[in-house]
Amino acid sequence: FHAANTPFTAKLDTSKYNINGIAGLKGLASAVQDTSAPSMWLFAGDEFTGTPISSMTKGASQIQILQNLGIDVAVIGNHEFDYGTSRAHAYCDSIGVPVLGGANLINPDGTPFTTEFYDTNIGDVPVRIIGLVPPNLYALTGDNATGHLEVLDLAESVRKHLPTPDRLTIALTHVGLPNDVELAEKVPEIDVIIGGHQHAIVEKPIVVSTGGVLEGDDIYGDGKSRIPGVLVTQTGQRGIFLGVLSLTIKKGDVVAASGQLLINDGTMAELDPKIQKIVDSLEDEFTKSLTDTIAILSADLTRKPWGEESVLGRWITDAYRSATNSEIAFQNPGGIRKNLDAGPLTKRDIWEVNP
Repeated sequence: FHAANTPFTAKLDTSKYNINGIAGLKGLASAVQDTSAPSMWLFAGDEFTGTPISSMTKGASQIQILQNLGIDVAVIGNHEFDYGTSRAHAYCDSIGVPVLGGANLINPDGTPFTTEFYDTNIGDVPVRIIGLVPPNLYALTGDNATGHLEVLDLAESVRKHLPTPDRLTIALTHVGLPNDVELAEKVPEIDVIIGGHQHAIVEKPIVVSTGGVLEGDDIYGDGKSRIPGVLVTQTGQRGIFLGVLSLTIKKGDVVAASGQLLINDGTMAELDPKIQKIVDSLEDEFTKSLTDTIAILSADLTRKPWGEESVLGRWITDAYRSATNSEIAFQNPGGIRKNLDAGPLTKRDIWEVNP
């Protein structure tokens, strides 16, 4: 989610959409839950870092929002460690819902960093939710942020916490889609993997068996016997979409499934007034000084986040060279967090490009 509390413009394929921020996402979730069968709202990590409000408050803004949002279960993401382990602990302890990840994240004394799994019911269906953090957490955060925490193998961590067969098993992960698919291949006892971290937009759930990803319309079940694999899905980033996964369960098995992404552009639901009031109050207190225009861009500056050079990346490294009087500068493409559209450029834009 990356603290995308306020409305913004998102480009999807060749079209631009006005996204409603967290108050819109809450309104959309409420509309779905009011008209659905029994449900849970799960959050797959990385609430911190991405907009000025999170950096200025060291994540306190996002903790306050989550305390009022109405999610049921979360998993801790790597960016929850951006302000150190003490703030990560505060996040786990104070948002008011189970925050998972301790299944494979261990303190130096051998105890789980946070909750390993959560047993509950969705309607009359017993469910176990197991939370997992990225295998390469240290590379993502640095030793200063995570100290001497130990990250365990994903598959072994899940196997250790598998419930009895009559309980639906959900892995709530912040490990990236390739790791989710590999986990599904290695641990077929999982029923559903709901993931985050890679910002992958999975429009229709992937079904994965021990032999790999399955294809065909018949893989989503006939309503009688277990579907032939593990359902794997992600919902993108920054609250652009709300992912809705619908399951038919018999004796702990998923016998039919469907999924869709609902865009958070206000066409299907109104803003939640309580959450909007919190967002407005936080923005008024902390970010008024960031709205001034500091330049005019004559053309779009776009990024290519996954390993390629880009116009925006070259512009950033030119700025580094100018500021430091250096001949060479480097910028990791994944650290560039949004594109810049032609037109007015504000201080807030700079924060959000390189949070």
